[in-house]
Amino acid sequence: MEIDRLQSELKYDQLKIQQLERELADVKLKQSRIDTTSVDSLRELLELKERELSALKEKFDFTK
Repeated sequence: MEIDRLQSELKYDQLKIQQLERELADVKLKQSRIDTTSVDSLRELLELKERELSALKEKFDFTK
């Protein structure tokens, strides 16, 4: 009887560990996607600022 109870607890703990491992993998995947999205957004912002700077330089050169 005690053995059955312990086996049941062990099985429950194993299932809980598997669930937590899946949740952790999901969180890591989401974080990876967020990081990629953040990098892409920053890259786009940088390109926009570079174009803005270039336009200002052209305007400055034109007004000389």
